[in-house]
Amino acid sequence: MRILGIDCGSQVTGFGVIESDGVAHTLIEAGAIRTDPKQPMPARLLHIGGHLREVIARLQPECAAVEDAFSSKNPRSALKLSQVRGRGRQRCL
Repeated sequence: MRILGIDCGSQVTGFGVIESDGVAHTLIEAGAIRTDPKQPMPARLLHIGGHLREVIARLQPECAAVEDAFSSKNPRSALKLSQVRGRGRQRCL
């Protein structure tokens, strides 16, 4: 099974794709999507979304996992993270 993992961030969103049979795991690709903090949040989200769509189209994962949100001392940071993360649901295709 090919799995996409996403580590959300408004400035840097990490991703990795692995191939796994449940015992052996092979890294297919990993990278980071960087956004310009001077850009408005909608433009940054559009950039992240476009890059993730390209990764999904090219590598065709069957399943995805998004890092769970954590509690933050800074409410603004928590809100930004939740915007990048979106409405989280685990779902295999």
